[in-house]
This record gives sequence, structure tokens and C-alpha cells, in this order.
Amino acid sequence: MSFRVNHMSGHIPDYVANYTNLKELNLGENQFSGLIPPELGKRTTLVIFNLCSNNLIGSIPQDMNLTEMEVFQIPFNKFPGHLPNTICDSGFLRHLSVHDNFFSGPIPKSFKNCSNLEKVRLDGNQLTGNISEDFGIYPELVFIDLSNNSFYGEVSSNWGRCPNLTSLQISNNNLSGKISAQLEGATRLVELHLSSNHLVGEIPKSFERLSSLMKLYLDGNKLCGTIPSELGNLYNLEELNLAINSLTGPINEYIGDFFKLRIMNLSNNKFEENLRKVLNHLEQAVEFDWEKRVMAVEGIAKALSYMHHDCSQPIIHRDLSSNNILFDSDWVAHISDFGTARLLKPDSSNWSSFVGTFGYAAPELAYTMEVNEKCDIYSFGVLVTPYFLFNGFICKHQQLDV
Repeated sequence: MSFRVNHMSGHIPDYVANYTNLKELNLGENQFSGLIPPELGKRTTLVIFNLCSNNLIGSIPQDMNLTEMEVFQIPFNKFPGHLPNTICDSGFLRHLSVHDNFFSGPIPKSFKNCSNLEKVRLDGNQLTGNISEDFGIYPELVFIDLSNNSFYGEVSSNWGRCPNLTSLQISNNNLSGKISAQLEGATRLVELHLSSNHLVGEIPKSFERLSSLMKLYLDGNKLCGTIPSELGNLYNLEELNLAINSLTGPINEYIGDFFKLRIMNLSNNKFEENLRKVLNHLEQAVEFDWEKRVMAVEGIAKALSYMHHDCSQPIIHRDLSSNNILFDSDWVAHISDFGTARLLKPDSSNWSSFVGTFGYAAPELAYTMEVNEKCDIYSFGVLVTPYFLFNGFICKHQQLDV
């Protein structure tokens, strides 16, 4: 029985429970409200149960007959309380989606042995528990999102023993400890999101074996040490966010090998200082002499030229400022923080809401909202003229006693 996307409203009729041979119930993307009929789960041996995107409330009946359940989807509702304890008792469950509700409490104990799971979404709830102990090894698992809950514990090595896993997302929880180097075993991993936790230690060098990785988000933790040069082997990487950690050391040249990289954010770490801090620090400003400034101007210009003309789709930074120019230990300038960057698409109008730093942004962008290469060129001019050429000219002549 499927009445998906029909603008139906009101309560789910009680008579639905009378269909004792019902295998599929799909009422998703309607406007149903109220409770799940308590008899619904008792009398039927449902295989597919989909109530997604309604306005349903009340706890899930704890005595639902889940012995044949393969697909259980109830996201985007207002369900409170605990998940059914028997949700994985059948061993047949493949797809579980309960995200964006108000579920709380621990994960059912049966979940650990639910070996047929392929896709799991528990994100956007208030679930708790030790993630190291409550989840097991899932040989068929492809996608799991546990983000935006209150899970604690460490990133277990068990995830590296899920050979089909392509997406692991555990952002915005209370994870601690080090990231397990054994994650390298998940060689099909495409997305790894561990942002906004309390992870410590260094980024594992073994990540180089995740050759399929396209998105790596480790921002908002307490990671330390240098960025491993081994990450340079992740040639498929498109998005890299290591911001808001305590990473140190130089920004290695291997980052230039990320030919597919579209988004990179290394801000708020302990790398070499950015341009604004250098120029506001007397000793560093003196060390940053005329020759180094000219080299920096040339480096930024080449970086912009590459972004605008040598990428498969031109990349517009949109927020080029003194805060986003970082220097390595050899005073080589690097453009950082691509969080607001935009790809120029030839078949698109490329209009966008205003982003950028006032004083650096082109005035016409604020009026027209059109994104093009000129936005970065204007910011480059603002950046170069006072910070490099004028200040550099004065420093040079002061040193020469002119």
C-alpha cells in the first residue's frame, strides 16, 4: 500500500491495521498528524514501513511486530522517546532512517548485531551512548550518519572493518580520543565527517590508503601535529576542512597536488601567521622585507591565475583578504579558506548573495550579486596596494636611509 506524496492529512486510519497480509506501507511525504495506530505494528508483518516527512507525534509502539522488517523509514516527523528495542531483532533490516526527530536515550542493544544493514540515518536527534560499544561490524553497510546527537566514546577501529562503507558521518557529537588508524580498512570511503567533536592527537598517516576519499571534514576538534604529507596521495579529494584545531608546522607543497580540490579551509590553527598578523607584528613586519613582499605578490597572482584559468571550472575565492593569506616557513604565500568559494558554471547566471570582507569586496558585487573573476581581481588590488607595495616601498627606503 503506497500513498506517497498525495497531500493527505489527518490521522492514519485505524483500519490500516486490519490488512494482516500487508507487506508495504508507504505514507511518506504527506501531512498526516497524530499517533501511529497502536494496532498497526501488531497485526501485520510489514517488510517496508515508510512514514517520512509528515507531522506525526508520540512514541513508536514498543510492541511493533518487526520480525520481517527490511526498510524502516520515519524521518522528518516529531517522534520523541526511545527507538523500539526490537528494531533489529529480525536480522533482516537493511535501511533504517529515523533522522530529524526528537528521539533520545540509548541505541537498542540489538543494533550491534544487525549485520545486514546497508544504510543508516540517526542524525538530528538526541541519542546517547558509547559509540565505541553500541555499534558493531557491518559487512554490507554503505552509508551511516550519526551526526548531531550526543554520542560519546572514540572513533572505533570497527568502522575500518566495514568493507563497503562509502560515507561515515559522526559530526557534532561528544567523541574524544584519537582517530583510529585502522579506518584505513574502509578503502571505499568517499566521505568522512568527524567535525565538531573533541578528538585529539594527530591526523593518521594511514589515511593515504583511502584513495577514494573525496570529502574530509575534521574541523572543530583538538587535533595537533602537522598535516601528514601522506595526504598528498588523496588525488580524488575535493573538499578538505581542517579548521579550528591546533595543527602546526608548514603548509606543505603537496597540497598543490589536489587537482580536484574545490573547498579547503585550514583557518584557526597554529600554522605560520597570516598576512594581517605579520604586518601588525613589528619584528615579523621587518623580516617581511621588500623582496619577500614582491615574492608574495607574485605567488598570490599565480594562484589566482591558476584558479581562474587552469581549473576545469574557474574557482572564484570571493573573500580574498589579509586574513586569508598564509605564509609557510619560507615566506611562500598561500591562499586559504575556500569556505565561500564558488565554481563558475558556463550555463549558469552565477548570481549569489553577498559574501566577503568589507573593504576588500568589489562594490559592484554588493549591487549586482554577480560572481566572476573580477571579484577576486578587485580584492587582489586592495590587498596588494597598501599592504605590499606602499608599506614595502617605505620599508625599503627606511633601510636605505633615504
